[in-house]
Amino acid sequence: MADQLATTIVTGFIARDGSKISGDGDYDVVKANRGLYNIVFRPPFAVTPVVVATQVFPNDVNNQGGSTRDNAVIVGITERQFRVKVGNGNGDPEDRDFTFIATGVGLSGAALAAWEAEEHRLPDVDAAD
Repeated sequence: MADQLATTIVTGFIARDGSKISGDGDYDVVKANRGLYNIVFRPPFAVTPVVVATQVFPNDVNNQGGSTRDNAVIVGITERQFRVKVGNGNGDPEDRDFTFIATGVGLSGAALAAWEAEEHRLPDVDAAD
């Protein structure tokens, strides 16, 4: 039987220190530098997913919020991971909470079984801004 395409959705609410607050799906967070985070999908997607991220600041629903220039920028996306940079209202990198959603075609069938049989380690992280 041929492998069927499977839509995969991975979500996360990540704290400024890189820890997971909540979310769904299997992924690791690597804090690469100030305001710079890599999210590593486990297993990877079959093709490059669509990823959307936004900063949560100051994470208080009773607050008027930060500057609209406080932002999250997706630096790059591959099947295995994405990198996001968050910062303050001056455009400088700063550790901030953020959320993301990634969706796309996930591994299934023989491709998933082959991935599960391999040993996996986190990718090397280039911490350069």
